[in-house]
Amino acid sequence: MTDRPQTLRELKESGYHSVSVKQEMRCNLLHRLRSGAEVFPGIVGFDDTVIPQIEHAVLSRHDRLFLGLRGQGKTRMLRLLSGLLDDAIPIVAGSAMHQPTTAALLEPKELAGVCAESGSSPVSGGSPAMKSFLAAYKKMFGSAPDAFSLGAYDGVNMALKAVKGGARTAEAVRAALSKMTYKGLAMTYKSDGKGNMAHSAVIMCYDGKTRVPTIVKTYVNVSGVL
Repeated sequence: MTDRPQTLRELKESGYHSVSVKQEMRCNLLHRLRSGAEVFPGIVGFDDTVIPQIEHAVLSRHDRLFLGLRGQGKTRMLRLLSGLLDDAIPIVAGSAMHQPTTAALLEPKELAGVCAESGSSPVSGGSPAMKSFLAAYKKMFGSAPDAFSLGAYDGVNMALKAVKGGARTAEAVRAALSKMTYKGLAMTYKSDGKGNMAHSAVIMCYDGKTRVPTIVKTYVNVSGVL
């Protein structure tokens, strides 16, 4: 949307400030209740029982645990709760905040609410293979890897796969890569015919407690070639 802040200065001048998920949901629920909008559209029969209890829990910023028999709408209500989250998170384009070396310059509390975009976040862990790579990298280099390190690792393994497949010259490797689909640690790679191999992205955010970000959103195949 063009009416949203486009620069860091515009974002600061807009009065935006980061809040916790629970506080964000509370504010948006209050707005819905005041406007008379439905909180759980399509849910029937719980107007005087379950729904008020959920609303009270959200307003109180409590944790919530749904228990009940099958077919009572638990999953649907949980999915509808996501509608109480803001529809966007401000991200500074080209920010280096996804790099561990940049995050190391700040105290964890200074990182609270900061989000960044990257191709991957190896320090965030995830799969056993990613955790193994993270441990091996730290042991060898004495520091945490960033997305560029993981991209280089995947790139070397792609080239090795081409060599194992019979490529013996630079031109043969290039030709093999142009046709290859490779499942790396960071993402699945495939050439778009223009020299671009990376097709996924992640949004990561810091909680203010550690310098290790949490991946909050993954975008797969953003270029549409896979």
